Amino acid sequence: MSVVGVDIGGSGVRSAVLHEDGTIGEITRITLHDLSLDGVIRAVKCAIQPYENPDVIGCGIPGFLSDEIVVSSPNLPALDGINVSSALTEALGLPVFVENDANCAVVGGARLSELNDLVVLTLGTGVGGGALINGRLLRGVGGLGAEFGHIFVGGDDRCACGALGCIEAYASGTGLVRRALEKGLCVSTVQDLVVLADANDPTAVAVFERAGRALGQGIATVINLLSPKEVWLAGGVSRASGWLEQSIHAVIADQAIAKGRDRVSIKFVGPAERLAIVGAATLAKQRADIR
Repeated sequence: MSVVGVDIGGSGVRSAVLHEDGTIGEITRITLHDLSLDGVIRAVKCAIQPYENPDVIGCGIPGFLSDEIVVSSPNLPALDGINVSSALTEALGLPVFVENDANCAVVGGARLSELNDLVVLTLGTGVGGGALINGRLLRGVGGLGAEFGHIFVGGDDRCACGALGCIEAYASGTGLVRRALEKGLCVSTVQDLVVLADANDPTAVAVFERAGRALGQGIATVINLLSPKEVWLAGGVSRASGWLEQSIHAVIADQAIAKGRDRVSIKFVGPAERLAIVGAATLAKQRADIR
C-alpha cells in the first residue's frame, strides 16, 4: 500500500511518502497563500502531485477535531465546521483520513523512537499537544483531549482560541512576535527575536523568559497528570531552545511532582513536520486497513 502523509500548517503544507520501515522520503513543501478551504485543498493537491498513484492520504490539521469535523481551527478558521476528510476525499479522488496535527506528531515520534509513553508539544504558529500513554493515543471525549497548548498559565493575554492565559498566547510563534511588537521591538519572525536576544536585548530576553515560564507551567501540569517518559518540544519555535530551556526547567523544578519530574526527559527535537507526516501516514494506513 502506498501511503502519503501530509502536514497542514498555518503557513504551509508539507508531504512525503511513508516507507515500510517507518521512514519517509523527500519532503515536498508548499506555501499556503490562500487560507480558505479551496486554498487549502489546492495546496494539498500540489503537495501530493509528485507522488504516483498513492492508495491513501493521511493529513494532520491544526485545530480541534471531532469525528473528522473541524470544531475549531484558530489558525485556519475557514476549516471550522468542515468535514475536511470528506472534502479532500472528493477533491483528490482517493481516501483521505485526517487527524489533529499534534496527535500525528506524537504518533510519528513514538513510531520513530519506539516509545510507548510520549508527550509532544508542537511550537509553531500555534501550540499543539499530543499524548501517547501506554501505547494509546489520548483523545478525550469527541477527540478534543490533550490540547496542552491551551493549559491556563496565568495572565490576561487573549489566545486565538478565545480563552485567556493559554500557553499558546505566550509560546507560539504568533504569540512571541505579538508580545515583542507590543513591547516596541521591530520583529516579524521568531528568528528576528532570537537575533535580538543573542545580542543581549533585554526586552527580547524577557519575552523568551515569559514564554519559557509558560511552557514550564504547562509541562509541569502534564507531568503531574500523565507522568510521561519523555516530553518533546517540536516546531519552529524550538529553534529558540537556548532562550527557553532555563525558564522551563526552573518552573518544572518548582511545580512538578518530584518522582514524575525526575523520571521524565524533556527534549527539543527541531521541526515538527517529519513527525507529523510519519504520524498522519501511519494513522491513515491503520484506518485504511481496518476499513
